[in-house]
Amino acid sequence: MEDDDHQIMSIEAQLFELREYARSENLEILAEFIEAKSAKKPGREKFAEMIDEIEKSDGVLLIPAFSIERTQELLHILDHLKNSGEMKEETPVYLDSPMAIRVTRIFEQSEDLYNLELKHDETPFGFAGLAFTLSSGQSKAITEHEGAKVIIAGSGMMSGGRIMHHLKRFISHESTRILIVGYQAEGTLGREIEEGADTVHIDDGVFKVKAHVTRLHSMSSHADQPRLMKWLSHIKDVNKIFLVHGENPQREALAEKITSDLGYTNITMPMVGEEFDVE
Repeated sequence: MEDDDHQIMSIEAQLFELREYARSENLEILAEFIEAKSAKKPGREKFAEMIDEIEKSDGVLLIPAFSIERTQELLHILDHLKNSGEMKEETPVYLDSPMAIRVTRIFEQSEDLYNLELKHDETPFGFAGLAFTLSSGQSKAITEHEGAKVIIAGSGMMSGGRIMHHLKRFISHESTRILIVGYQAEGTLGREIEEGADTVHIDDGVFKVKAHVTRLHSMSSHADQPRLMKWLSHIKDVNKIFLVHGENPQREALAEKITSDLGYTNITMPMVGEEFDVE
């Protein structure tokens, strides 16, 4: 498995600008994706390389992705690759997630929130060869298309959704590429595949993993530590901070950073099942 922490889109090129809020007594911060600093090396070259590999081998690129922002980032990158000629116009891209399709349509109607890059692109989430597969029948028919193809489907951690039947169909083919673009929690199929499992259980079957797996953690659509610290510094009158939905090493590092840089000491890292009264 390849481990590539290249940044596909820079922090400054996030689709929607990070919003600032003036005042909040209690803050809940997701810490699962927080790293000290995202890599700044461009990752578009790596993406283009994977596309080139499947086009030469008539293979499949599977991208398990979350529906909100992550999928739209992927579509925008693919839009660039199509327009630049780095990806063949005839190579199809299937967005195989009803929720992601609905979210993408909302994004398309939200031009007033775009960053500067998106505002200069007439169709930032659309390009030749893109197909939205809403129905289950359309999803199953994807396998009938011969030749190279890209499939974006949920769930992002490969714990359910349409990505499951695509994995069953393609994970044991050496011509398949799996691109992991987000955090994979412990106990999920995504974590097993990310860590290099030789075989995996999917539904009632056991499948050999012959696909080539590449992970790009730095594509996380959640704020990394510098952006989060900048956002937090603008919020006034904070009495208590809850660091949730993350593994302890990331939460502990973030808590230490918040205390040392911003002076907040009333930081709680809740465990499963704990309850708190918030005024």
